Amino acid sequence: MADEAGTSNWRNLPEPFMPTVKIEDFLYFGPNKTEDILRLNEQKAFEKAEKKKRKNKKVIMPDPPGSTLCTERSLSDLRARFGLGAVTLRVPSPDERADNPPAGFYTLYEGFFYGCFLWLPIQRLVLEYVKSYQIALSQITMRSLRHLLGILIRSYESETEITLAHLRNFLEIRRVPKSEVDRYYISPAKGKKIIDGFPSKDDSYTDHFFYVALGDAVHDDLLRTVLTRWRTLGSCS
Repeated sequence: MADEAGTSNWRNLPEPFMPTVKIEDFLYFGPNKTEDILRLNEQKAFEKAEKKKRKNKKVIMPDPPGSTLCTERSLSDLRARFGLGAVTLRVPSPDERADNPPAGFYTLYEGFFYGCFLWLPIQRLVLEYVKSYQIALSQITMRSLRHLLGILIRSYESETEITLAHLRNFLEIRRVPKSEVDRYYISPAKGKKIIDGFPSKDDSYTDHFFYVALGDAVHDDLLRTVLTRWRTLGSCS
């Protein structure tokens, strides 16, 4: 999400997989139990007020609908946070959409970096996986990308080679239910779960799309084969 000044708030998202801990579960009541209880109640009141503040925060919608909430400032923050110094990033104009980037550019989301820790150029196997289904990377959900990257990182850590055939065997891809656009989610195939603990739904991220130069986004040998415009799953047209 972005605030009224146009600053991206993706960088304020909590780190993935961090459990919620209640303070009362670990608070030690010392000799002065009354003061400890008062301190606990004050902490609870503060947390409740913060939660209410977040809940009542004004939600900004793209205008016109389908345009982006990314700004030059939010992309500058993204560049600094993830070391994208020489990478060409572009804020889409109000009439440009995520499903149809201009020639020479690739659609990505701020949430792919803040929520999934994507790095550039995009991992070859990730692109080969979505290409095998004839869709663009920007058509999969944030948690789907997190799942793919998690498997790759696990393979790096264990020094195990993962191929496209492995991903096709371990994972399933389906259209997001009730989605008005061609967006897809990836989940483990039955009995083949590799990584557990992913959230059941994504934070809102689709309104924060931007364009990155294709040459900066993908490896040179994939420039002619990577799909940039959105397609229907399995389409060859």
